[in-house]
Amino acid sequence: HLRHLRQAYGKRRDLLVSAIRTHLPEGVRFCDVAAGLHVMLYLPEGMDETAVGGQAAAAGVGVYAGAAYHAVPPAPPSILLGFSGVDETAIVEGVQRLGTTMYELNASR
Repeated sequence: HLRHLRQAYGKRRDLLVSAIRTHLPEGVRFCDVAAGLHVMLYLPEGMDETAVGGQAAAAGVGVYAGAAYHAVPPAPPSILLGFSGVDETAIVEGVQRLGTTMYELNASR
C-alpha cells in the first residue's frame, strides 16, 4: 500500500514540477526536493501572494498564501501548492491557469 502511494504521489509531484517549469513565469522559484505532498513557490520580486491567491481562486485554482508556513517573518512572497488530492489532468490545468493569472498580474504592474 505504501509503495503504491509513494509511486502515485511521486508521479503527481513530478507532473506538478514539470508544469511549473513549463507554465509559470520566469522568476518563480521552488524547492526541488521530493518531500511531502506540497510544493512551495517563491514568487517573483514585487508579486503579491494575496493577489495571486485571490486571482487563482477566481480562476478555480486553490492555493495557500505562503506567509503562514514560514517560521521567521517577514516571509518572502510565496504560495503553497498541494497535489495529494488532485488528479493528474487537474494538476496541469491548474498550473496553466495559475500561470495565466501570474502573467496577467505581472502585466498590470
